Amino acid sequence: MVCPGTGTIYAWSEAWHPYHPDFRAIVPYVVVLVDLDAGVRLLTRLVGLEADDSLMGRQVVVEEIDLDGRCFPIARCAEPTSAPAAMNGTKAVP
Repeated sequence: MVCPGTGTIYAWSEAWHPYHPDFRAIVPYVVVLVDLDAGVRLLTRLVGLEADDSLMGRQVVVEEIDLDGRCFPIARCAEPTSAPAAMNGTKAVP
């Protein structure tokens, strides 16, 4: 079954401990619980936005990235933001 890659942020937290060694260079990063439009929830990393209270209820698009042959989901804001990702403190995906 293929789920649509869109949804809404239900909850978020800022991670200060990398759950994978490849993420050591990007700590801290934002982790979000996304209500996918397909009716399931996904816990994943958010890129392109900083952690703040305006994250709740934002629409996101879920994409996949490849790290050393392993596939990881990430979420990006589906709505336009006031500052480009490179300017708002978000670190690049390794």
